[in-house]
Amino acid sequence: MFTRFIKQSFTEMKSKSVVFLILVLFPAILFPQSNGIPKGNEQIPIQNAEFEQEVLRLVNKIRLQHHLDTLLWNDDLARAALYHAQDMAIDDYMEHATCDRKNKQLIKMCGTFERIEKFVSFSSLGENISAGQENAKNTVEAWMNSTSHRANILNPHFKFLGVGYFYESTSIYKHYWVQDFGG
Repeated sequence: MFTRFIKQSFTEMKSKSVVFLILVLFPAILFPQSNGIPKGNEQIPIQNAEFEQEVLRLVNKIRLQHHLDTLLWNDDLARAALYHAQDMAIDDYMEHATCDRKNKQLIKMCGTFERIEKFVSFSSLGENISAGQENAKNTVEAWMNSTSHRANILNPHFKFLGVGYFYESTSIYKHYWVQDFGG
């Protein structure tokens, strides 16, 4: 009788564990939550590497037209950029600071450079963000039509670039773009 009780309890526990995994972990995988301040070792799946590389190509074309050195791709800057693009998409905002949404309130978690410096160490940093543009060409054009964004793209002190693109169909802008520069 006691052994039967133990077997039955173990079977019930296994069933409850499976239910727990389905109810708690599965939604976390399907509907990721932003994670506030990054550690710098986050590995976020790239959604569209072609979009990100196209931004680099277009920026370098513009820099050459202005007699500037081209920028080199930097994986760590790209991870920082992708982290921020995903965070903005998930928490439905567009700001340079990293924010979390709690009870419909947007709460600043850390500043731009505090976030980027979790991933890289450069003497100079810059960032461009954009949201809503469906392709790299329109995104780079929007940046070039903005004085401050244009200044980052044409900054001769920057030598490296990382780009992050994230699409979230349920967010306001759907398409989120981040360029992180280093020099």
